[in-house]
Amino acid sequence: MAKRRTTLKCPICKIEVKASRLDIHIGKVHPGQSARSSGSGRLARKGNLPLVMTAVACIVVLLVAGVGIYYLNRPSEEAGVPSENPPTASPTAPTSYARIETERGTFVAELYGNGAPNTVSNFKALADMNYFEGTIFHRVIANFVVQGGGFMPNLDQKTVPFAAIKLETNPKLKNVRGTLAMARTNDVDSATTQFYINLKDNTDLNPSSTSAGYAVFGKIIRGMEFVDAIGSTPTTTKNTPQGVPMEDVPVSPILLHRITIMDTPDG
Repeated sequence: MAKRRTTLKCPICKIEVKASRLDIHIGKVHPGQSARSSGSGRLARKGNLPLVMTAVACIVVLLVAGVGIYYLNRPSEEAGVPSENPPTASPTAPTSYARIETERGTFVAELYGNGAPNTVSNFKALADMNYFEGTIFHRVIANFVVQGGGFMPNLDQKTVPFAAIKLETNPKLKNVRGTLAMARTNDVDSATTQFYINLKDNTDLNPSSTSAGYAVFGKIIRGMEFVDAIGSTPTTTKNTPQGVPMEDVPVSPILLHRITIMDTPDG
């Protein structure tokens, strides 16, 4: 019969102690340890795994909560709170429309109140007071422009109701076919009531290093064929009531009946 061992080796410090006192030894010398958990490094690491997982779970919860708080509290445009950097309105986005009724047909133009606000406001004010009613297209040059908004059929110049406006060019608004722009004298800030419509792309009328250019404020979106009809009409030189000769005047007057400002292209 084998002899029963009276001592056992401590699994932690490897010291021989009486078998009956092993648990007491571990409790006093190695508090917090146990023979089972300290037998190998692998088991000890497994014992710490739940703590690591708990810490990771806490971090994930905090991150998710932070993201949720951000989205709940960020500015909302749907709720009527503007974003920190709202988008700038496009200069070429129409803000209103003009129905232009003439003796040769009716055409519709979109107006760029974002790109040329003062020019559009001036044009709309003139239209609202029926200023253009009964005036003519007094200057017509084929494959260039048709111009109107300032003279009566007898070539008497109509009284200008407002002060001249400052030149308001915009790099995104160019003198291309179908666009409306303000006519002026050699004084860049002399535009009042007269406007022209480009019959082709007139790049020479855009601002450049040698020219201040001409202010575009709208574009024909319907009825350009009627503008082309005006542009192909025969012209001549006529004298004003003051005896001043005017070139490129249509042989037969082309009346501009009225201009109506609209919120939509269909009125």
